Amino acid sequence: MNDRRSTRKAGTKPPAQLQREIDEVFSKRARRGKACEQLSLGNQRLLFITFEPADTFAGVRAVPIPVDFRESDVAHVWTLYNETDKSKPPALPFSPVHNHNAFIEDRLHDWNIINGKFRYGSRVMDQDVWVLVEMKNGGRR
Repeated sequence: MNDRRSTRKAGTKPPAQLQREIDEVFSKRARRGKACEQLSLGNQRLLFITFEPADTFAGVRAVPIPVDFRESDVAHVWTLYNETDKSKPPALPFSPVHNHNAFIEDRLHDWNIINGKFRYGSRVMDQDVWVLVEMKNGGRR
Protein backbone atom coordinates (compact mmCIF):
# COMPACT_ATOMS: atom_id res chain seq x y z
CA MET A 1 0.00 0.00 0.00
CA ASN A 2 1.40 3.36 -1.01
CA ASP A 3 -1.20 5.59 0.64
CA ARG A 4 0.34 8.79 2.12
CA ARG A 5 -2.40 8.96 4.72
CA SER A 6 -1.34 5.64 6.19
CA THR A 7 2.14 6.98 7.08
CA ARG A 8 0.80 9.94 9.07
CA LYS A 9 0.07 9.52 12.77
CA ALA A 10 -3.60 9.46 13.69
CA GLY A 11 -4.89 12.91 14.64
CA THR A 12 -2.04 14.90 13.05
CA LYS A 13 -2.69 17.53 10.41
CA PRO A 14 -0.63 18.21 7.28
CA PRO A 15 1.72 21.23 7.62
CA ALA A 16 -0.18 23.27 5.00
CA GLN A 17 -3.43 22.87 6.93
CA LEU A 18 -1.74 23.88 10.20
CA GLN A 19 -0.27 26.98 8.54
CA ARG A 20 -3.71 27.96 7.16
CA GLU A 21 -5.22 27.62 10.65
CA ILE A 22 -2.43 29.70 12.22
CA ASP A 23 -2.80 32.39 9.52
CA GLU A 24 -6.57 32.48 10.13
CA VAL A 25 -6.08 33.05 13.86
CA PHE A 26 -3.54 35.82 13.23
CA SER A 27 -5.83 37.41 10.63
CA LYS A 28 -8.73 37.50 13.10
CA ARG A 29 -6.50 39.10 15.72
CA ALA A 30 -5.34 41.74 13.22
CA ARG A 31 -8.96 42.59 12.39
CA ARG A 32 -9.59 43.13 16.12
CA GLY A 33 -7.11 46.03 16.14
CA LYS A 34 -3.88 44.13 16.73
CA ALA A 35 -2.38 45.36 13.47
CA CYS A 36 1.21 46.56 13.46
CA GLU A 37 2.30 50.17 13.43
CA GLN A 38 4.86 51.04 10.75
CA LEU A 39 7.07 54.10 10.42
CA SER A 40 9.67 54.87 7.75
CA LEU A 41 12.41 57.31 6.85
CA GLY A 42 14.77 56.86 3.90
CA ASN A 43 15.94 53.26 3.82
CA GLN A 44 14.76 52.46 7.37
CA ARG A 45 11.39 50.96 8.33
CA LEU A 46 10.24 50.55 11.92
CA LEU A 47 7.73 47.80 12.64
CA PHE A 48 6.06 47.31 16.00
CA ILE A 49 5.73 43.54 16.39
CA THR A 50 2.94 42.39 18.69
CA PHE A 51 3.08 39.03 20.43
CA GLU A 52 0.09 36.94 21.48
CA PRO A 53 0.09 34.36 24.28
CA ALA A 54 0.49 30.82 23.01
CA ASP A 55 -0.04 27.71 25.04
CA THR A 56 -0.44 25.39 22.07
CA PHE A 57 3.19 25.38 20.95
CA ALA A 58 5.58 23.29 23.03
CA GLY A 59 7.89 25.52 25.06
CA VAL A 60 6.72 28.75 23.41
CA ARG A 61 5.03 31.34 25.63
CA ALA A 62 4.15 33.87 22.93
CA VAL A 63 4.02 34.07 19.15
CA PRO A 64 4.40 37.18 16.96
CA ILE A 65 1.60 38.31 14.67
CA PRO A 66 2.70 38.49 10.98
CA VAL A 67 2.75 42.03 9.59
CA ASP A 68 1.71 43.30 6.13
CA PHE A 69 4.97 44.20 4.39
CA ARG A 70 5.09 44.61 0.59
CA GLU A 71 8.77 45.48 0.18
CA SER A 72 11.26 42.82 -0.80
CA ASP A 73 14.67 44.49 -0.97
CA VAL A 74 15.70 44.01 2.69
CA ALA A 75 19.35 44.44 3.71
CA HIS A 76 19.18 43.92 7.51
CA VAL A 77 16.65 43.31 10.28
CA TRP A 78 17.39 44.42 13.85
CA THR A 79 15.52 43.76 17.09
CA LEU A 80 15.64 46.95 19.14
CA TYR A 81 15.57 45.23 22.52
CA ASN A 82 15.57 48.37 24.67
CA GLU A 83 12.52 49.67 22.77
CA THR A 84 9.25 47.96 23.80
CA ASP A 85 6.81 50.86 24.24
CA LYS A 86 4.47 51.26 21.26
CA SER A 87 3.69 54.84 22.25
CA LYS A 88 7.41 55.81 22.10
CA PRO A 89 8.92 54.72 18.78
CA PRO A 90 12.67 55.18 18.41
CA ALA A 91 13.62 58.28 16.43
CA LEU A 92 14.63 57.73 12.82
CA PRO A 93 17.26 57.56 11.53
CA PHE A 94 18.30 54.97 14.13
CA SER A 95 21.90 53.72 14.39
CA PRO A 96 21.77 50.09 15.50
CA VAL A 97 24.83 48.61 17.22
CA HIS A 98 24.83 44.84 17.65
CA ASN A 99 24.63 43.80 21.34
CA HIS A 100 24.46 47.44 22.47
CA ASN A 101 21.02 48.72 21.49
CA ALA A 102 19.98 46.11 18.93
CA PHE A 103 20.43 42.52 17.86
CA ILE A 104 20.89 41.68 14.19
CA GLU A 105 18.51 38.94 13.02
CA ASP A 106 19.04 36.15 10.48
CA ARG A 107 16.78 35.74 7.48
CA LEU A 108 14.87 32.44 7.48
CA HIS A 109 15.89 31.61 11.06
CA ASP A 110 14.46 34.75 12.71
CA TRP A 111 12.43 36.48 10.00
CA ASN A 112 11.16 36.14 6.46
CA ILE A 113 8.72 37.75 4.05
CA ILE A 114 6.14 35.29 2.73
CA ASN A 115 3.15 36.32 0.58
CA GLY A 116 3.44 39.99 1.58
CA LYS A 117 3.71 39.20 5.32
CA PHE A 118 6.74 39.96 7.46
CA ARG A 119 7.10 36.95 9.75
CA TYR A 120 9.25 37.53 12.81
CA GLY A 121 10.40 34.86 15.23
CA SER A 122 13.50 36.06 17.06
CA ARG A 123 15.25 33.86 19.56
CA VAL A 124 15.99 36.92 21.74
CA MET A 125 12.47 38.35 22.14
CA ASP A 126 9.05 37.06 23.18
CA GLN A 127 7.32 40.36 23.96
CA ASP A 128 6.09 43.34 21.93
CA VAL A 129 9.05 45.11 20.37
CA TRP A 130 10.18 47.55 17.70
CA VAL A 131 12.03 45.97 14.78
CA LEU A 132 14.20 48.03 12.44
CA VAL A 133 14.23 46.91 8.80
CA GLU A 134 16.98 48.43 6.68
CA MET A 135 16.33 48.43 2.96
CA LYS A 136 18.82 48.21 0.10
CA ASN A 137 18.80 51.39 -2.03
CA GLY A 138 15.78 52.85 -0.25
CA GLY A 139 13.65 49.74 -0.79
CA ARG A 140 11.17 48.67 -3.45
CA ARG A 141 7.40 48.61 -3.31
